[in-house]
Amino acid sequence: MKCKHCGFEMPDGAIYCEHCGKPVQMVPDYNMFEDDVLPSIVSGQKGNGGKQQNSAAQETAAGQDEESRVSSAEKGNASAENPSYGKPEKKASKKVMIFSCIMIAAFAVIVILAFYMNTPGYQKGAGDRAFASGNYSGAVSHYTKALSVHDTDADIAASLGDSYMKLKDNENAEKYYQIALSNDSENAKAFAGLCSLYAETQNYDGLNAMKDAAVTAEQQKAIEGAYISEVTFSEEGGEYDDDVELSLSSPEGFSVYYTTDGKEPEPDTADLFEDGEPIEITEGDTTVKARAVSGSGSLGPVTEKDFSVKYALPDYPKVSPDGGEFSAPTQVVMSYPKDSEAKIYYTWDGSDPTKASSLYTGPVDIPEGNNVLSAIVVDSHDLISSVYRCNFVYLPTGEEPQQ
Repeated sequence: MKCKHCGFEMPDGAIYCEHCGKPVQMVPDYNMFEDDVLPSIVSGQKGNGGKQQNSAAQETAAGQDEESRVSSAEKGNASAENPSYGKPEKKASKKVMIFSCIMIAAFAVIVILAFYMNTPGYQKGAGDRAFASGNYSGAVSHYTKALSVHDTDADIAASLGDSYMKLKDNENAEKYYQIALSNDSENAKAFAGLCSLYAETQNYDGLNAMKDAAVTAEQQKAIEGAYISEVTFSEEGGEYDDDVELSLSSPEGFSVYYTTDGKEPEPDTADLFEDGEPIEITEGDTTVKARAVSGSGSLGPVTEKDFSVKYALPDYPKVSPDGGEFSAPTQVVMSYPKDSEAKIYYTWDGSDPTKASSLYTGPVDIPEGNNVLSAIVVDSHDLISSVYRCNFVYLPTGEEPQQ
């Protein structure tokens, strides 16, 4: 059964049209011409005469025309109310099919995109872009996702180490540099990053280990840029009985900073060592700390040595000749080679010399007679030696010495 308004095919017994929603007019399946007129004609009802037969036939035809006009009008109204009236249902089915295909395609794109965005390559690229823009926390997030999928990728682990370095998280930076090198011992990025980390944190034991582990040319270059040798001392620490002149040296291109008060030799507070100007270590206990500093400001390890200087009394002066009997004029020469700044004072009468006594300035004539030469050394620290004594007898030829 079809709806008379929209033409929709309905199941038998339906009260409303499922398509247009209008009520169904129940019309009995009745045809007046077939059910009434035609049987009467065939059965020979001639009481009405031929005229009546013609009249009934005309009325029947007129009724059929009227029904046709009513049906056409109703169809016209139904068409105006519902544009889809009389149109094939295939058009609606086609739209549903197209919409379904679009939805399926969109879902497939979403699934593929979601899968791609979780690949190590995509996450690594996203991390690189975040790192380049200064978003180091975002870079950590992307690199971590990438490494969780591909945990043996040394480059991803090294990039994660770089990101943590930027975030000043040295513990995690070292952790991921080590992971990268465990996956690839020749990875230049991880090696250089770890060298920089150890140099920045002054982990010299770590740098020494890295120096021993360097195998490639790139790694050698990285450790050379980060590793700074210890400062070389010209004198060893220890006990001395005189002043110590100490020189410091480092590889070419590095500056040396030092302290003599036990404090750390930081470039902004320590003294800069100048070549040709040795450090004077005088009496007492002195701790010298020194370190080399690169042109870029990287600090080398601190080298520390302790010096204890306790001045000793000067020795006797050297006297020549050192006493004796003489019959001809003779001169005495005195010296103290250990200290070029030392002074020698002397007397000839046997008394103890002081700094007020005669100052030795050159060879001294031995006076006539029997005399005792007494001499002392006063060194550059103003310390005085014990008295040196020797006896000289000078009698010109023919004279007897006095008793």
